[in-house]
Amino acid sequence: MKLAGESGFDPAVGAEPGPVRIARMEPADAARLVPVHLKAFAGYLNVRLGPSYVLRFLQWFCSEPSAIALVATSGALPVGYVVGAPADYGRRMSMALAPAVAAAVAMRPWLLVSRRFRNALVGRIRAVGKRLPAASVGGSESSPARVSLVGVGVAPEVRRSGVGSGLMREFEKEAARRGFDGIRLTVYAANGGARRFYERHGWVASANGAGETVEYTKVLKQPL
Repeated sequence: MKLAGESGFDPAVGAEPGPVRIARMEPADAARLVPVHLKAFAGYLNVRLGPSYVLRFLQWFCSEPSAIALVATSGALPVGYVVGAPADYGRRMSMALAPAVAAAVAMRPWLLVSRRFRNALVGRIRAVGKRLPAASVGGSESSPARVSLVGVGVAPEVRRSGVGSGLMREFEKEAARRGFDGIRLTVYAANGGARRFYERHGWVASANGAGETVEYTKVLKQPL
């Protein structure tokens, strides 16, 4: 499940887009990206929270100073996005999105029937009260600063056309420019397409990925 941001990618054969431009995501882009997200993550529980939640999710990355949020457009149409934030993003985002989650669940109480949803909800509640060590934010020699890649969404009609790869490259460049030493993400162990995509781009799976999700990491080359 992708609740309040676990990375996801679902490759599929699609049409070749026109020239694609990748730029910083602005607040006005968030609303235009909601349909892209709903199609890109169809079937994920966070989509079942509804468009209002998805909009708040994307808006958070636009408004959070430490976040990285990029949008890919073909002509005037958005065709994809990538978002991420430093390792301590979870608590701040969970607090900001709590009203949107509560409103969505109140309108869709049947979501609580899902054990996976309940577990994710409990995890987000715990994240609100959890304080991370200072090293996890700024990094140190023994604990390098890392940024979490929270989500990559690509419109189904342009998948396997290079949009996702382009977003990934620009995200890595921006993370390196900001001084991060590496990137991390989590993905469902059963999502073979996503795992192959990340591995093609140099990500390495954690050795202890025996659970439902697997953590991937990548060391970044700092710009000269």
